Amino acid sequence: MDPKDRNEYRKRKLKELYDYYFENNQEWKDVIKEIREDSEARAAYDYLEQKGLIFYKEERASGEIVFAEAKINAQGIDVIEQDLDIR
Repeated sequence: MDPKDRNEYRKRKLKELYDYYFENNQEWKDVIKEIREDSEARAAYDYLEQKGLIFYKEERASGEIVFAEAKINAQGIDVIEQDLDIR
């Protein structure tokens, strides 16, 4: 994936979390399936967390991720609602 596509992918993931947040009573989204099926997903959530746009938590057992949840935070909501660049 080239850098432009990767940035767009991250923005889509952020938008998915935004939609989930408002459609599901501000709950955390279970993202373990995404992470297991798409190697870019884990990198995207890690990036968004490091940028301060989401909360992300995971648990590992025997080196494998067995639990992962993500939730958009106020800064992430502002990025979506104001259509800001995430870089």
